[in-house]
Amino acid sequence: MEGPICDTEPDFVDFSTNDVPSLLLPIPLESEAETIECKFRSSDERAVLLDTKSTKSSNHRILLLLIKGELELHLNFGDSHHTFNWGTDLNDDRIHSVRVKRRGEKLLLFLDGKWEHSYFLPSSKVVLDIDEIAAGRPLHTSSTSDSAMRTNSTQSEKFRGQMVKMLFNDYDVLKSAKRISSAEGQASKSNETPEGFKGKNRKAKYSSVTFQNHKAYVVINEDRLASIDSIYRISFKFRTLSPSSILLIFASNSTYHGDFAFLELYNGQIR
Repeated sequence: MEGPICDTEPDFVDFSTNDVPSLLLPIPLESEAETIECKFRSSDERAVLLDTKSTKSSNHRILLLLIKGELELHLNFGDSHHTFNWGTDLNDDRIHSVRVKRRGEKLLLFLDGKWEHSYFLPSSKVVLDIDEIAAGRPLHTSSTSDSAMRTNSTQSEKFRGQMVKMLFNDYDVLKSAKRISSAEGQASKSNETPEGFKGKNRKAKYSSVTFQNHKAYVVINEDRLASIDSIYRISFKFRTLSPSSILLIFASNSTYHGDFAFLELYNGQIR
């Protein structure tokens, strides 16, 4: 959860139902600095969180995995390959935030808003070629060249869970998926009919009325009331400085009976 109201469910992309498209960068990157921000929730033991690909340099790669509740980051600069691990029990079906920040040879790893580790890459090769980024699924197939990775099987495991955010150098990797989810959600809402209102075209109408003196009042049209052939509700909001006044009155329009009921404000209390 996030924000000042901790029980508010954030917007997310559900990877268990959505086929999230990869992000093709408008201009291929030759990157010496990356900032990756991910916020996810999953109960899976193994999954790919992020993968990158380069057409020009097929062995350049950033791979972020979730393995048995632990994060594993792979940086592959061609013939130079580095692996880093941090975190525990991150597959507890709770929202966790991850941040990876690299500036040249310096690497900083964060988890749930806290700095966890810092490293200096033991290599002079710090440029990564990137032209495609995917969240929740691999962009490469496993091969014998990946034998240094402790679990080849994880590289083919799609993420099954929910992601709130996946940013790569300010590129929103989930942007297309969020747009699709939003469109589907709007269509679903427009097709839903609340129980008790099926077959009825009801729309609430709101208009404000100001009463300038104590003799002013508003009457609901009798023909409008007569056209309602079932149970109906009346609701309203009001604002006043008067401690006592009549808010609403119901009266029978009959010469034989004087039945009525009313709702009033009396000394600041409704009765």
